[in-house]
Amino acid sequence: MTRILSWNLNHRSRPKRIPAGVVDAIRQLHPDILVLNEYVQGTDHRRLWDDLRSMGLGFIKISERRPGHNQVLMASKRDFIVGAVPAPSVHCDSHGRTNFLAASFREPEFTLIGLRAPAYESARQVRAYWGIDGNAEGDRVTEGRRDRRHEWRPGE
Repeated sequence: MTRILSWNLNHRSRPKRIPAGVVDAIRQLHPDILVLNEYVQGTDHRRLWDDLRSMGLGFIKISERRPGHNQVLMASKRDFIVGAVPAPSVHCDSHGRTNFLAASFREPEFTLIGLRAPAYESARQVRAYWGIDGNAEGDRVTEGRRDRRHEWRPGE
């Protein structure tokens, strides 16, 4: 059985130091694959990568890096290929691409997707990200921030 650990680091698109407690918790949980969402590659990323390698998580890849954007990091005990699955929509902006990483594994064969859906401000941005044209009967998009939600329906 493959043990997968997923953790949102809450970097909020800013490079932050990874607390030692995070590394200790990862070590105690013994994952075969680690997915870190809302990760931002910072000045101490080499230390994190060294810590992950010391746990046997020697195959490390991250999503596209852009200033002011979050990323997804995957680390695994076995090699994997990135890019087998594209981001939700070819029309999504750079936030959609930096918050998405799809990895294909062999033996057993499976695809793992690390995703953090960006907190877009408008229904138009959400529709573009998910590739929804807004014309289909019953299409709904929920948008907003953690403190407020608005359900959008076509025609609104």
